[in-house]
Amino acid sequence: MRTKFKLYFVVFCTCHFILSLTDFCLAQPLKPENAKLKDSGGLLKKNEAENPEAEGVIRVETDLIINEVLVLDKNGNPVKDLKISDFVIKEDGRPQEISTFLFGDSEKLPRSIVLIIDFSGSQLPYIKTSIEAAKVLVDKLNPQDRLAIVTDNVELLQDFTTDKNLLKDKLESLKTSALSGKLGRSRQYRALMAVLTEMFVENNSRPIIIFQTDGDELLELKDERSRELNAKEEETNFAFEDVLTTTEKMRVIIFPIIPGIRFFGIPENEKFERAKTDTINNEIAFAMLRNKTPNPKKIKLSDNYLKSRANLNNRQQSALNQIAQITGGLTYYLEQPDQADNVYSEILEEMKRRYLIGYYPTNQARNGKRRTVSIELPAHPEYTIWGRKTYFLEEK
Repeated sequence: MRTKFKLYFVVFCTCHFILSLTDFCLAQPLKPENAKLKDSGGLLKKNEAENPEAEGVIRVETDLIINEVLVLDKNGNPVKDLKISDFVIKEDGRPQEISTFLFGDSEKLPRSIVLIIDFSGSQLPYIKTSIEAAKVLVDKLNPQDRLAIVTDNVELLQDFTTDKNLLKDKLESLKTSALSGKLGRSRQYRALMAVLTEMFVENNSRPIIIFQTDGDELLELKDERSRELNAKEEETNFAFEDVLTTTEKMRVIIFPIIPGIRFFGIPENEKFERAKTDTINNEIAFAMLRNKTPNPKKIKLSDNYLKSRANLNNRQQSALNQIAQITGGLTYYLEQPDQADNVYSEILEEMKRRYLIGYYPTNQARNGKRRTVSIELPAHPEYTIWGRKTYFLEEK
């Protein structure tokens, strides 16, 4: 039975993902001069710290610990207008003196944002609207915010820059490439590890990653190797646990955007039909790419296939949620292409709603050990505080 299932899957994937996409596995860099990242995680040149000449910008010393926290009331609504005196911050149980207190829309602490965008075949229905939404996000960034663009080809499409026109031109080139059939290679986790290890330095004041992907490279990670759907011959030299550890050490906030039908957190009895819808959506997208008229009624899928697809999608989305949680970010679901503008706008608003709370730890030992940070609102125990809970102070 297992052999038959494997055979069915090979035939299905061949029809849907390979037949008309001969360039898929051989996708080339959009620009030959673009930097390429190594599959192991090393990839991009190191970037300089924040612009020291920018007027009014706070220089972030390496020992200053910046915490971005979201405060929610009992109804889940953001709480605004809190004061520095409302907060108590502790590290490993010891009170710390707050030295920096700003609101999330402050221009005094510029953001260093990397947009990692998956433009592989499964993401095709969402590329056009996502790129346009990302352009709007670029326009809304503060003057000193820097943004870089990395693709799932483990490619640095654009290094950090404040040039909004340049960023939008690069995004447009990516959209053109995808819509012409030159798609990405689904190496999203390799791209993420490369960004984490090469693009951020310790004194980036507000390192943020927007990670748009369905996360289907999960099966190629060492500890997630699977014989289920979409298993490939090539696997990485790092495990998912390595991804979590690296994100924790780099003090970066990650906002995953998951295009496609949501499975994580959905009742089990609903996932089967969602798997069917997800499969049909992919079929329609690839039919349109081949300039053919899609006929969803002809798609015949076994119950075993749909169950496996639902379990796989849930597993991939669960992993992305873990990454968001450990970094203090939030996960967004892009179930329909026309939701892209709202999703990107919501992420930018989410950044603005946060409180930026900084302190110099009383424990200055750079021993590389995990430290636990707790932020409290003694006068408002009913509020929920969302943000990073741990960090590492590495040796210089």
